Amino acid sequence: MRRLRSAIPLALLVVCLGLPGVSSANHSNGEGPPKDMVTGTGQIFDGTNQVHVNAIGGPAGEDPKGQLTQHAPGFFRLKGSIICLNLQAPNVAVVGIQVDEFDPEEMFVGPEPLFAIYRFEDNGEPGQGMDWLSGALLQQPRNDCTRQSRGNPILQGNYVVHDG
Repeated sequence: MRRLRSAIPLALLVVCLGLPGVSSANHSNGEGPPKDMVTGTGQIFDGTNQVHVNAIGGPAGEDPKGQLTQHAPGFFRLKGSIICLNLQAPNVAVVGIQVDEFDPEEMFVGPEPLFAIYRFEDNGEPGQGMDWLSGALLQQPRNDCTRQSRGNPILQGNYVVHDG
């Protein structure tokens, strides 16, 4: 009986390691993982103000994760952790962040932590449609993660919004 008990875990290990894995990833329009996400980098205004985002959450935006950075050389740089993700349309994502780093620190005096909210509009691949971006700094988090303003056109770059 002792030999049988030690053989069962070994047999299970061999079976688990020996089974082929099944993986599916499809990047075609309208298909993909069952996750809401927005990712990409874009430049607005004169091309020097750059926003990079990588946010992912469940199909309803639950359990959001990721980072966002914004860099306007000579003015400011911020980096934040995603705290909310809301798809307002199949091609429009709103993300909220808690600002983890802000430089220069003296630019904003007030209660900490600082928050920000951004709206990304994905209108296809570069050259086919123009993506849009808006953002605002906040003193308090926005639990509803909504932003209506279309903002500014992306002069260079691309954002991809995926509705899981």
